[in-house]
Amino acid sequence: GCSEPRSSHCTLARATRAKLCLKKQTKKEYMQMAYKHMKTGLISLISRKMQIKTTMKYHFNLLE
Repeated sequence: GCSEPRSSHCTLARATRAKLCLKKQTKKEYMQMAYKHMKTGLISLISRKMQIKTTMKYHFNLLE
């Protein structure tokens, strides 16, 4: 197969596997981070919506 010495070939293969593993780990961490921010944004959006509803109910009750 390979024209390179066996030790170099193994090191290259090991480095390639390590690089692929790192890419997968980085992608997984990125997805977790994105999900965390999305979840935080959704919670704050829901909280804001509830605040607006409460405020509107309060003001409409004052008018009645």
